[in-house]
Amino acid sequence: MEEQVGAYWHRWITRTANRRFPEAAVALEDIQKTVGVLFRALGGDAGLKVEASYATDHFGHRSLLQKIAGSDKRTHSAWRDEQALLLPPVI
Repeated sequence: MEEQVGAYWHRWITRTANRRFPEAAVALEDIQKTVGVLFRALGGDAGLKVEASYATDHFGHRSLLQKIAGSDKRTHSAWRDEQALLLPPVI
């Protein structure tokens, strides 16, 4: 019984703390070629690939609900290195 209550609590607090809107999300894989063309058209290096970034720890402000739920400890950032333009996989 205690495990079931814990599972309900975890599901509720995680959903309540969630600030994402999946119906408005755009996946990088759907627009990757277009982003690459636009990047190069605006003067970006032609030798760079457009790839999905990986999640890294961030230490920015989180709401009390996010802290209780333990969510949003990691985030996807956009950056450029020598080989690629790295963008979040979903915006």
